[in-house]
Amino acid sequence: MKKKMVLVHPCPKCGSNFLAHGKPYGCTTPRILAWLGSLHGVICVSCGHYAPTVKAWNGEWEKKK
Repeated sequence: MKKKMVLVHPCPKCGSNFLAHGKPYGCTTPRILAWLGSLHGVICVSCGHYAPTVKAWNGEWEKKK
C-alpha cells in the first residue's frame, strides 16, 4: 500500500522551515530516547512549537492564513 505524499507547511507560530519529526524532549537516557524518537509528531526546531500529527500542523498553518 502506497502512502500519499503530504506537504508539510512551515511553522504556524514563527514561519520557520526548520522542522523535525518526533516529540520534544530534554536530556534523558538512551533507552527512553529511543522510545521518544519513535513517537509521531512535528516540532519546530527554532521555536519549539509541537503538533501531534502532520494534519494538525497543516491545519494550524491554514487557520493562521
